[in-house]
Amino acid sequence: MHKESVGVRSVLHTDDRLIVASTNPNTGDKYVAVFNISDEKQKISLDLNQIGISKSEITATDLWTGENLQIKQVAAIDLEAHQSVLMKLK
Repeated sequence: MHKESVGVRSVLHTDDRLIVASTNPNTGDKYVAVFNISDEKQKISLDLNQIGISKSEITATDLWTGENLQIKQVAAIDLEAHQSVLMKLK
């Protein structure tokens, strides 16, 4: 991810949440990091259109746990205070 990602950009940045995305130009895979930077648990919405994905459904792999999820256009991600998740989207 670190060696081959390009186009790293902030998709959303508010006082209490941050979403950063990048792309691997060799594979077309996208990476998304979602951060809850608040002191409270939050449900953070991730719209695939925000990161340039127009498919109606994709597979997201949590790169820390290895868990695979199916995301349909908008994902609702539950994060504890100061928690984050890093996903590879295919």
